Amino acid sequence: MSTETVGTIILLASFFIMIFAGNHIIFSIGISTLLTLLYLKVPLMTVAQQSVKGLNSFSLMAVPFFILMGVAAQNF
Repeated sequence: MSTETVGTIILLASFFIMIFAGNHIIFSIGISTLLTLLYLKVPLMTVAQQSVKGLNSFSLMAVPFFILMGVAAQNF
């Protein structure tokens, strides 16, 4: 089997095992992803940099600030 196939099997198997064991979905997704990244030998620093780079957009930052201003306007 290829490396990608084994990585996909690890991702799905660990996710479903943790879900059926009663873990929360967010923890199951995170741990499954971490296990797969470690198996594929992807540098975790690169993953963190790409995640921050993807979140650093104006439209994604506007939504929480819009909600924050709505809450602030309600309190005054």
